[in-house]
Amino acid sequence: MRIAITGAGGFVGQVLTQQLLADDRYHLVLVDRNLPPSLRHTRITRVEGDLVQSSLVSHVADQAVDVLIHLATVPGGTAEADRDLSRRINLNASLDLFDAVAAAGPAADRVPRIIYASTIAIFSLGLNERIDDDTPPAPFLSYAAHKLMCETYLADLHRRGEVEAISLRLPAILARPNGQGLTSAFMSEIFRAPVDRPFVCPTSEDARIWAMSVDQACINLQHAIHMPVGLLPNSRAVTLPVLRFSMGELATALGTNIRFEPDPLIGQNFTSQPILDASAAEAAGFRNDGNLQSLILRVQARFPALNDEVLNTVARQQVGAVLG
Repeated sequence: MRIAITGAGGFVGQVLTQQLLADDRYHLVLVDRNLPPSLRHTRITRVEGDLVQSSLVSHVADQAVDVLIHLATVPGGTAEADRDLSRRINLNASLDLFDAVAAAGPAADRVPRIIYASTIAIFSLGLNERIDDDTPPAPFLSYAAHKLMCETYLADLHRRGEVEAISLRLPAILARPNGQGLTSAFMSEIFRAPVDRPFVCPTSEDARIWAMSVDQACINLQHAIHMPVGLLPNSRAVTLPVLRFSMGELATALGTNIRFEPDPLIGQNFTSQPILDASAAEAAGFRNDGNLQSLILRVQARFPALNDEVLNTVARQQVGAVLG
């Protein structure tokens, strides 16, 4: 089976690559602007370039992949600051890629499966005390709006029989390296808080967040490769099950010296996350980390030296061991 992964050089992409390489059934086509030297293997084809280039999109489609896992994105904070950039990458380039992969399917006598990394941010969190499979999307960021547009387009391609579409709405993935343009960066930074001074958290102590370890996120992406396509609703999109906990609970579990200084913008976007019912995703076989302690152990096992220098080196150049 040939699987293309866009954004393969990123945090999630590198972990997913290592997990998939553990199965010798897969040949991987890794796509990114710059792929780390460590991502080399006899079952890897490397494709470097920018997705806004039509020649690169055509080259990816020519790889005759059975599955496309589309992770490449301009993250939320950067997308909100530069809406035009988000539109070019998160919307236009994504739609062009979907079309190209769909068009290549008949030549290989197969319908390709597209697994799309969407976002839980398609919901307007301040308007809902509870979110379930019937909650209507109401994006509050350009990033989320563009993600929702891609979900809708993929669902239409699926309806037309051109692809098998699976859109997974991801929560905050922990613990990401610094400098990725994420407005949710504080959720990862607390894992690298220095012991000799308080970590300044831009939320209140009782602010509740949704999160998932990178390993569990990649396990869910792998599950989407082979799951029966009929398990998803007509929208072809599901909100993944998450752990919901307060920043105070996380700080206590980590033993972090912390000071809470709420930021109004952060609070508006990330700290009023309500109860989430992800029944459709759970019925389809997707899972969360189980409990907060399990999530923390997974993060700490992947990054045993939790400081910026080591974490960034790992994220850019290495892939840790697969965690179950």
